[in-house]
Amino acid sequence: MTGTTWMRDRGILEGAVMITNTHSVGAVHEATIAWAQANLDAPDWSLPVVAETWDGFLNDINGFHVRQEHVFAALDSARSGPVAEGSVGGGTGMRTFGFKAGIGTASRIVEAGGNEYVVGVLVQSNFGSRNLMTIAGVPVGREIPDLTPELGPFDAPRDDDEGGADDAEGRDGSIIIVAATDAPLLPHQLNRFIRRTSLALGRVGSISSNGSGDIFVAFSTANQEAAHNESGIAPLENLANNNINSLFEGVVQATEEAIINALVAGRDIVGVNGRKIYGLPHDRLRDILRKYNRLSEPE
Repeated sequence: MTGTTWMRDRGILEGAVMITNTHSVGAVHEATIAWAQANLDAPDWSLPVVAETWDGFLNDINGFHVRQEHVFAALDSARSGPVAEGSVGGGTGMRTFGFKAGIGTASRIVEAGGNEYVVGVLVQSNFGSRNLMTIAGVPVGREIPDLTPELGPFDAPRDDDEGGADDAEGRDGSIIIVAATDAPLLPHQLNRFIRRTSLALGRVGSISSNGSGDIFVAFSTANQEAAHNESGIAPLENLANNNINSLFEGVVQATEEAIINALVAGRDIVGVNGRKIYGLPHDRLRDILRKYNRLSEPE
């Protein structure tokens, strides 16, 4: 995740958080600067925040297909409202627990210090071993051992030590988590806030395996004007630490749900060399949750 050294030093996030695949970070970084220069009153220098997860099983990742026009289109179309999930944007080639996944979002409204605040989470989900997959405490991955990723008819045979088995099974992987809130949290509180998202990963079955890159960033939309004061005293507000637990609960719940939403939004997809990844079968998932008394029947 580029730009984070400067962001952490100043305690301020400036500009968009961009998410792409591993080998397109450079192209997205450069294009984000170009877009800001063309569309904003941008300074002569900037350090965009660009994060990545690896989609080389489905994508011809060394074909460098993400270009400036794609970044411009993403930034030009950014707006409030519902967010597309699953195989969209950087999430197009991503998978989770061997099922198709990608982008997922969720949010919570929480009460803290006598006020209501929103906690929102967006993930690019791309991790996990099938046998560890858990939803609502149910071992869903062990209940659906089939529908695993398939190497394509145009793949050359490879030895396991060259990554073929791991590529197909998806043992390793990564996740990018972006959490936002309108609660007035200061940088050290946001650091505490975002660390709690790792608890959500554990709840769905992640062990943050050896090859996994789990990278998180959080920001608050409060104090925007005061935080950018270039001189004098900045009159910042912050939520007292003793009132922050509800935000911790909200960000853990929203992260867990965002990951599940990325899976629910996934659909069967065929990628490079004819490789295939299946979407999570909704009917089977409902049956499994019903089996473990986790699904209420409509009256």
